[in-house]
Amino acid sequence: MSARSLFRTMWFALGVLQIAAVVCAFERPAHAYVDPGSGYMLLQVIGSMCAGAIFYLRHRLRRLFAFGAQSSSEAETSVDK
Repeated sequence: MSARSLFRTMWFALGVLQIAAVVCAFERPAHAYVDPGSGYMLLQVIGSMCAGAIFYLRHRLRRLFAFGAQSSSEAETSVDK
């Protein structure tokens, strides 16, 4: 990891911490009722989004690596002939 990327990562982390501090400092009390089952529904939505993203990325990576392997094997067979 280069010094520049470490510096950028540190600035990003500090920015996130500053935003979190401001959000916590200006918190207002909520005068509303939230159904206890809503948390489980939110957890299910987040879980399904993560599973979908993993499936999508895995599919894209397989296609990318299969294309690279296929093109290199075609190059080797054309050289051998």
